Amino acid sequence: MTEVMTILSFILLLQLSRRLSHCATITVQPVSINTTLNSTVVFFCEGTGDELSFRVNNEPATNTDVIVKGFSVTSSVHNGTRRAELQAIAYEHNNNTEVRCRASTDEPLQVEFSDTAILMIQGLLASVVDLGYTFINGSSVLVTWIAPYTLDNVPITGYYILNGLVDVTTTNKSITLSATNPDPCTLNNVTVSAINDLGIVVPAIVGQLNIIINVFLDQLLTLTLQLTTVLLLI
Repeated sequence: MTEVMTILSFILLLQLSRRLSHCATITVQPVSINTTLNSTVVFFCEGTGDELSFRVNNEPATNTDVIVKGFSVTSSVHNGTRRAELQAIAYEHNNNTEVRCRASTDEPLQVEFSDTAILMIQGLLASVVDLGYTFINGSSVLVTWIAPYTLDNVPITGYYILNGLVDVTTTNKSITLSATNPDPCTLNNVTVSAINDLGIVVPAIVGQLNIIINVFLDQLLTLTLQLTTVLLLI
């Protein structure tokens, strides 16, 4: 009788051990991704169970409606650990998409979901903010601005400045410009555009800056002196 009880106990422990070792768990959570428009990103997760898959806005990633939006999923198994990868194309309609990983077992029937990860997409940047200028001397001006908003991990790669017919790129948020047109009656237009991996935004205009106004006054003073000299000679 004692031997029978021992055998039954061993069998029960073995079955319990198998059930505990074969459960649905998420061991590596998917993380949110910020990216630029039309780029390609990959979400991944790891776990245990009979199946590891993705949900996109609460729909299976294998659904046709999800696939046509730019999503595709693959999975693999290595040493009992399952890994699933969800490739996503950052189309505009996929902005703020919710992504979750799903682990499941058939026996016993068990399902576990991961935390929700978000796909956020950055398009072209807005215009720079508080664009202003300060005169340095008769032919130079300091142009300053504040960077527009951008998502974390989606950097502003630079700024494109057009000064008349002269263009220059900088990573700073200020630049010293000189007059490009020697004609004191012609205003010098300056524009500043933020750049990211998607391209250059529509520029913010600093306005019509006559950055050679002091040169014009100097020329006017010289002309006055010349006229005075001529009159005195007469």
